[in-house]
Amino acid sequence: MFATLALLITISTLHCDESIINAVEGYKLKIGASNHELFLEFDLDHNNCIDSSEMNTLIKKIGVPWRCQWTNKIIATLDVNTQDDCIEWSEFTTVIES
Repeated sequence: MFATLALLITISTLHCDESIINAVEGYKLKIGASNHELFLEFDLDHNNCIDSSEMNTLIKKIGVPWRCQWTNKIIATLDVNTQDDCIEWSEFTTVIES
């Protein structure tokens, strides 16, 4: 049973990178925001970094599919410097613009 669950999770997350990018782009178009405006909207404490709580808000608001709502995994993937457990503006923009 555990192997089946692990396989389902792996299959479900295969297209998460693309799903997240598409959700970000779709939300930006919907509200007419730039990358920086979107970042600022979700950087609730204005520390120039989106932490797990802010990321949780972001992924739900922009419509990331439930199978891709692994907040800590998203941050671990995008947090290049790995020292602060959050996504800084430079990290955010690098991923969105790539």
